[in-house]
Amino acid sequence: MLSKAGANVVSCDKSTNIEELENAISSADIVVSATGVIDPFDARILRQDCTLIDVGFNWDLRTEQFRGDVDFTLAVEKCRLLSLIPGGVGPVNASLLIRNLVSNWSLTYFTQNEIEKASLQ
Repeated sequence: MLSKAGANVVSCDKSTNIEELENAISSADIVVSATGVIDPFDARILRQDCTLIDVGFNWDLRTEQFRGDVDFTLAVEKCRLLSLIPGGVGPVNASLLIRNLVSNWSLTYFTQNEIEKASLQ
């Protein structure tokens, strides 16, 4: 989606070495973290005034609370905008899931009705 909008997208995964990861994060305007791992990188390397979309949802055994991938207390000092955990991208994800479900149901329902009507004629 971001690529289609003309953004320069850099994807990092577990095979990305730490230097490449830090370079990508420290220069990014928008960082999307969806690792499902607590603190996959040091939040202090985030670029000042960046946007952080934290998709991760983790149970922190130390604090016994749900949290995202990135340390919120460090990220809030660096980021202009950031998503909350819990309650950030979850409601958006749920609403899109429901929209797609209704859309697919209506396509299936109306297609079946059209087939039945055509076979009756």
